[in-house]
Amino acid sequence: DNTYQSSEGEPSIRTQSVKTQAMIEDGGTLVVGGVYQEVIQNNVKKVPMLGDLPVLGNLFKTRSRNNSRNELLFFITPRIMGSETSVMRY
Repeated sequence: DNTYQSSEGEPSIRTQSVKTQAMIEDGGTLVVGGVYQEVIQNNVKKVPMLGDLPVLGNLFKTRSRNNSRNELLFFITPRIMGSETSVMRY
């Protein structure tokens, strides 16, 4: 998530942009770019109070680690529109 709190308390959004040129055929598909995100979570579940005991507390708690990766790609497929009937078709 790219939403952050500004010093005034209002949310601010971090943006990135790219400028490129490409030549492709009518109906051809172009991959413009994407967003890759990796999330690592470390979790601890424990029995209240017993899980906090030194040395013996490890008998009363469970640790787990979850990794997830997500990728979002942007595809553009341009079509050349010649007449009004071809515009109505799409």
